[in-house]
This record gives sequence, structure tokens and C-alpha cells, in this order.
Amino acid sequence: MFRVAVQLLIDSGRRPDEVCALRWDCLEQDGDGKHSLVYSDYKNRHRGRRLAIADQTAKLIGEQQQMVRAQFPDTPTSELALLPTTRRNPNGTRPITQGWLARIHRDWVDGLPELLADREQRGAFDRAKVFLYAYRHSYAPPSVAVGRHRRATAPTASRHELHASLAGAAPGSRSWGCWKGSATGCWTLS
Repeated sequence: MFRVAVQLLIDSGRRPDEVCALRWDCLEQDGDGKHSLVYSDYKNRHRGRRLAIADQTAKLIGEQQQMVRAQFPDTPTSELALLPTTRRNPNGTRPITQGWLARIHRDWVDGLPELLADREQRGAFDRAKVFLYAYRHSYAPPSVAVGRHRRATAPTASRHELHASLAGAAPGSRSWGCWKGSATGCWTLS
């Protein structure tokens, strides 16, 4: 569940509370086969917002939906959380909390091998700069990657490179993450 939540943060650029609160039926597909993430922007009081997402992200959500449905077959899908907590949640209706996700994420980051800054920065990357909300600031919509986004001003690193470390990339591999356009820079797993 942790891995799915972090990948959704990376892929969507949504706030941690928005990802934690996703409902089971948060995935839509239009007539052209394009997928959208349906979420609530609680900060600005906008429910039912839609965000175009990549097919890989839609596949991740679909797999999570299947897992949740198998775990809670008697609960109507309209009541299920996409990321249900395992504590006192017999029907799968209560989502994970941002606090839980932040604690698990911090443990994961602290357990990673040394994060090396890119060649220009030299030395170790400050682990304190790897936190849930940082994924929001590193997000670039798919249209930026191909130069079609009106705010595209600089090249961005692929979010899939960070997925490699989530999948348990071995020390010595060249899995890395990057926050271009922010003060945090890039890091690699040593």
C-alpha cells in the first residue's frame, strides 16, 4: 500500500491528503481511452476534480482496485477507499492517514543507502529534503515531458526513475530521483 501511495504522489503531483483520501472509484476513462484521476482538492474545497494521468498510473490504480475489491468483496465499491487502512477497518471504508504514510515514508527514506548528490553538488544528499510533499513540487505533467505544457521552461527528470528505488533497486544501481527547478537538486543511490 505504501508503494502505491508514493507512486501516486509522484505520478499525479497531488497533495498527500488528497492521495490518502482517494476513493475506490477514482479512475475514469473517456471515449478515447484516456484516463483521469478523480480526486477532491480539500484545500480549495473542490470535489470531483479530474487530472489526466498516464496509462501506467491507470494500471497501478486498477491493480490496487482489484486488490481492495478482493479484500472487501461485500462492501459496495462506492464506499471503499482506494488505500484502506488495516486498523479497525473491517469494511475497507476508512483510508490510510497522511500521518501514517509520512511515518512509513520517513522510515523508508532513512533506510535507503546513502543518497549521493549529483556531480555538481558533491557529497551526500540531505535525507530531510525527501518528504511526501516534495513529490508535489517535483511533479511535471506528461505534457511537459514532450514540451506541450505552457509552463514548460526546463527539462524534467522522469518520475519512473524514482519508481526504481521504490521497487527496491539494489545499492550500486543507477536508480535516482531529481527535483529539477527546486533547491533540492538530484540524488543517486550509492
